[in-house]
Amino acid sequence: MESQREFLDEKALVQMNPLEKRIFYWHIANSEYACGAPLEKVSASYWDQNEAIGQFDGRHSLLVDGAQKVVEAIAEDTTILLNKKVHKVKLIHRGVRVSLNDGTELEADKVLVTVPLAMLKKGNIQFEPPLPKRKADAIKRLGAGRIEKIAVAFPRCFWKDLKQKNPPVDYFAHVGPVEQRGLFHTIYDFTNRQDGSPKSFVLMSYVCGKSLEIFDKKTDDQVIKMFIETLRKLFPGKHIPKPVGQMVSRWGKDEDIGMSYSYMAVGSKPEDYDSMAAPVSDRIYFAGEATHRFFPQTMHGSYLSGIRATTWMLDDYLVDHTRSFSTL
Repeated sequence: MESQREFLDEKALVQMNPLEKRIFYWHIANSEYACGAPLEKVSASYWDQNEAIGQFDGRHSLLVDGAQKVVEAIAEDTTILLNKKVHKVKLIHRGVRVSLNDGTELEADKVLVTVPLAMLKKGNIQFEPPLPKRKADAIKRLGAGRIEKIAVAFPRCFWKDLKQKNPPVDYFAHVGPVEQRGLFHTIYDFTNRQDGSPKSFVLMSYVCGKSLEIFDKKTDDQVIKMFIETLRKLFPGKHIPKPVGQMVSRWGKDEDIGMSYSYMAVGSKPEDYDSMAAPVSDRIYFAGEATHRFFPQTMHGSYLSGIRATTWMLDDYLVDHTRSFSTL
C-alpha cells in the first residue's frame, strides 16, 4: 500500500486525471476483494502464494440452486445437531471429548474441526491441552478477511442490452468515487438460465475494503437503496423497476462466522496454512479454506481440505487399530 501511495505521489512519473485515478483505485479495490482486506493489511510478499501451483481453469459456472444443495448432498444420511455450540475440545485417553454449551458431552476416537478462522482467533473453542505453538501462531498470523454480498431480484431484465452482446456480458464494473472504492465494485448477473424464461432477474454485488465502514452504518434497506441508485447511474435513461426480492449478508456480525475467507496478512507466511491443517496428536484434525495452502478463499479449497482431513483420520484410525490387534 505504501508503494501505491509513492506511485501516486511521484508527479514526475505519472499525472492522472480524475477518471484515470478512479480506474486505478478500481484495480486496488479488485485486489482488496480478492484478499478480503484493505491492502495495507496484506502481505506484499505472499499475497498470491497459492498461485505457486496451477489453479482450476475453464468457464465460470453458476450454482443455480445455491450452494445449499451441495451441503445437503454431502450431509445426506448424517446426524447433525443444530443450534449447538462447541465450547471445549479435550484430549482424553485414546479419544476426544467435545463439550457443548448446553452441558452435553460427546466422545469419539477422533474429531474434525471446521470452524472459520475468525472463531479460532477469538478463542470461541477452548482446546485442552492448548493447541501446539506452531498452530496457535499460524492462527494469530493469518488474516480473517471479510467482504459482504448483496443480491437483488427484479421483475425484468433492464440490462438485457449487455446480455445481447457477443459474447454475452455476465458481469460488469462500477468505477465509483475513489473514497468509495470497493462499494458495489463489480456487478454479476446471477439469473437462473436453466428453466426457460426466469420469473425474476438477479444482480449480485459485494462490498469490500474500507467501504465496509460505509456498509456497517447502513440498514439492509439502506444498502439496497444505495445499490439501486448506483444502477441508475450505470443505466441512465433506463427505468429501474421495484425489486421483488433482496438479500444482504452480514457475515462480519455473525458470532458464529465473523469473516468471509482468509488472507495472507502482514507477517504471515505460506507455511501457516500447512500449520493450520496439521493434526493434533492424531486425534484432532482441521479442515476449511484456511487450512488449504493452494486453494484458500474458495469453496473447492474447503471441500478438498475436508477430503484430505478425513483421509488422514481414516488412515490413522486403521493404524491405531492395527497396532491394537498386533499387541493381542
